[in-house]
Amino acid sequence: MNHHEEDTNIQNMVQDISRTLNGISNATAKRKDLYHLSARMSNPTETRGPFAPIIVSIGCRDGYTSHMEEHKWGYMKSLLSRTPGPTNLTATAGTQENFLLNAFVVVIRGLQNDLDLWFADYNVRVSRIIEHLLVDGCFILELMIRYYTVFKLHQRSDYQDHPLFKSAEDQNEDPIFKFDWILSAVRTDVALLENQMPFIVLQKLFEVITGRDSNLPHDFLLDLVTHFFQPVHQQADPPALVMAPTLHRAHLLNIILNIFRPTTEPEASADISSSSNRVYRLQSTPRKTFLQSATSLAQVGVKLIPGSTGNLLDIQFPGRQGAFEIPPLHITAWTETYFRNLLAFERCCPDRKPYVASYLFLMNRLINETDDVRLLERRGILVNDLGSDKDILDMLKNIGRQIDVQDQFHYQDICDYVDSSYNTMWNQYKKQLQNEYFRSPWVVVSINAAVFVMAVTLIQTIYLILIYYRTSHIG
Repeated sequence: MNHHEEDTNIQNMVQDISRTLNGISNATAKRKDLYHLSARMSNPTETRGPFAPIIVSIGCRDGYTSHMEEHKWGYMKSLLSRTPGPTNLTATAGTQENFLLNAFVVVIRGLQNDLDLWFADYNVRVSRIIEHLLVDGCFILELMIRYYTVFKLHQRSDYQDHPLFKSAEDQNEDPIFKFDWILSAVRTDVALLENQMPFIVLQKLFEVITGRDSNLPHDFLLDLVTHFFQPVHQQADPPALVMAPTLHRAHLLNIILNIFRPTTEPEASADISSSSNRVYRLQSTPRKTFLQSATSLAQVGVKLIPGSTGNLLDIQFPGRQGAFEIPPLHITAWTETYFRNLLAFERCCPDRKPYVASYLFLMNRLINETDDVRLLERRGILVNDLGSDKDILDMLKNIGRQIDVQDQFHYQDICDYVDSSYNTMWNQYKKQLQNEYFRSPWVVVSINAAVFVMAVTLIQTIYLILIYYRTSHIG
């Protein structure tokens, strides 16, 4: 194909997309659509499974339908309005829009060699794939920009006048931000393993939007991703991410997984009778994990307290006083879906330490019964927005069946020293019982005698009841 034919194809694509945009109003989602979405939300995991989207599909997958396709186009229209376009064009809004669309199509088409697997997966025209990447990419970018504008911009006075963050015309009526359940569902959908798009597409589109002379930091797109998915990674102070050449092979779930890592190696007391601490590394030899349940630990005096690092994976056992620090876990209707997708993708990354699997494995060891759930809720370690305590127990056990950390358990040393502390405290507990209640042999004799009397009384009572019923039956 020569340059003239390629330019013609690009112009044809731009004209087709522009015609579709002209038929889209910014106020996109209609009430009937909300009714349909609400019905699909009644039991999302059972109806679609943990890896399939509920309301927003990404890409041109067969069998996947999105009930917000028109909303995506409306978001793309809003995104185009945020960009001032070329300064040398004294043009109408339509000309500016076409210029930006042309730039979008050119950058995505230029990625074709980098996206061979993506283009090969679908038996559709290249122009159709480019359109899907463009619409879905613009939708995700506009979604994250709106989220940042609503929930984060007030903390950044230096960005408040930036044209990227001006309010969209339909933002106040946008159902995604008007109804919390829709925002949660959309966020979950774009984090699913089977509902991803190449991050390099978002990166290139964002570069067109912000321009080369932008006052925004080079890694600002990663900031948008980090803030938007905070309810997924639950980190108040997530580790900083940087734009790296390997990101062209990544997608959003990959970035979320990279956020899911501890800020430090797990810390445990080297000697529970000593105040000295030591940092322990991931084990390379097979180890068998032992860890008592939360109620068993609390019974002998091991303190369970919420961690304060702001990182969900920073579980520590630092002191000789037996304080087990576990950062709070906020559990919602979406938590199981998030963890299942992170686990599934983590298995696809052989060079990565299994932080997510290790975390869930440890939580499964701590929680064996609803009493453990209730105890951790009282301690502020579990925040229950899911339902009953049994719901949380069932969720963790369902996820736990998929986990096999083998010799790569990240918290093995912590488990060793918690168990060591438990055994020491349990021996002290038994000794205390013996000193307080069994210090004299006459106490033991008295207790045995009391047990004997109670047993005789119970047998006598049962015998009298049997005689009574037999006499009544004969009578």
